[in-house]
Formats: sequence, structure tokens, C-alpha cells
Amino acid sequence: MRIDQIRFLVLGVILLNQISPTHSQRYRTAVGIRMGNDIGLSIQQKIAKSWTLEGIVNTTFQNQDVRMKLLVENHHRILGKRLNMYFGAGPHLKYIYDSVEHLKPGLALIGGLELTVGRLNASLDFQPSFQFGKVDRFFIPSTAMTIRYVLIKEKQKERKKWQFWKKKERRRN
Repeated sequence: MRIDQIRFLVLGVILLNQISPTHSQRYRTAVGIRMGNDIGLSIQQKIAKSWTLEGIVNTTFQNQDVRMKLLVENHHRILGKRLNMYFGAGPHLKYIYDSVEHLKPGLALIGGLELTVGRLNASLDFQPSFQFGKVDRFFIPSTAMTIRYVLIKEKQKERKKWQFWKKKERRRN
């Protein structure tokens, strides 16, 4: 990929993040397993109204390399608070097992869909990673499904019941 294509991709992710951010997640902290082109662990922590911080540690089935990512994600509600889409980016480190230069830095992007039901959270995402420096592959695409257990749920606001048959009391001064 050329620099122009990378700039276009990053700009697209930033613009998509600006589309009606809403309070989407039904959890504060979730931990689980990520399965796809690779396998690993994921922990996700809510840090603001529609923002999460996700840490991912994974390895491929082909070698003993380990990848570590710390992603900031912005969630957008699709249908209620249970189903949402998200986009994000963050630093990426690849530990190469059989190399003299063990750590390779990079940039990881992510985009996907997420569904939370009770204490179960499932997401399906596409996560391209770009590695910098002397590397055999600059672009590493990854698609995966992550199943998480919700450790800490989001507190639900108490809903006001609509009672149209009751008149409101008006205060007179």
C-alpha cells in the first residue's frame, strides 16, 4: 500500500467516527477470546460515553510470533444499546520469535459489529495492521470473532413511566 492509500484509509476511519456518536455499550469491562486468522485474548474497558480501550494479545497458527495492540474505539448504536458498530486505531507491536530485531512497531486499525446480550458480548471485526521498518510484510489483514464475558455491566438509568392519565401539578407562586 502506498502512503496516499494509508492517508485515505485513516481519514475515512476518522470521518466515520464522527457520525452520530451515541451511548452504545451495555458494559464497562469485558474479557474474552479472539479467534480468526489468529487466536488471542481481548480485554475491553469503557473510558468515556461512547469510547473504549481494547487491549489484544494474539498469535498466529503459522509461527510463534506475538502481536500486541492497544486500540481506542468509538462505538455507534445501530439498534438499541445491544447492537453497535465501532471503528478505532492504535499502536501495534509485533514480537518476532526467531529474529535478531525482536520488536516491530506499527499501526492497527479496526472496524466491526458488536452484540451484547446479558453478560455475553460477541463481535466480528476486520483489523488491518501496518508494520514499520524492515519487515517482510507491511500490510497484515485480520478478520476475527471475539467472544467476551462482561465483568462489569453498565449501570442502567431509571426510566420515567409515562402516565398520561395523571395531571401534572402546577406550582403557583
